[in-house]
Amino acid sequence: MNTRLVFTIVAALTLSSPAPFLVLLAQGNPGAAQLTNPVTASAESTAAGKQIFARNCATCHGINAEGGPGNDLIPPAPDLTDDKWDHGSSDGDIFNNIRNGVPPEFNMIPWKDKLTDTDVWNVVNYLKSIAKKK
Repeated sequence: MNTRLVFTIVAALTLSSPAPFLVLLAQGNPGAAQLTNPVTASAESTAAGKQIFARNCATCHGINAEGGPGNDLIPPAPDLTDDKWDHGSSDGDIFNNIRNGVPPEFNMIPWKDKLTDTDVWNVVNYLKSIAKKK
């Protein structure tokens, strides 16, 4: 399909009624929930994930992953320890959100060029380990 045609269709849909299109984009990768975490949630993986989180994620999400205040450019980062996950809470969803970011605004930027897949899985294991229990 012609790129210009695709752009025109997307622009027309967005301009006529942006809400459904933005919801579709915000849903991300529907197959992500099916991903299986290949990294065992061991003490070593969780410790590695905690270090990676502290270096790369705590600036936005807070050192304890309980959310951040945001600033003039980005909204507050969500609490990653609660039971409310707007973009999916499976290991695969979390992996996908970290690796590929969260569209459409990408306030959560993609980390695929900065972290290895193993690093991301370690962060997933860390976040699961600190999740507040209901």
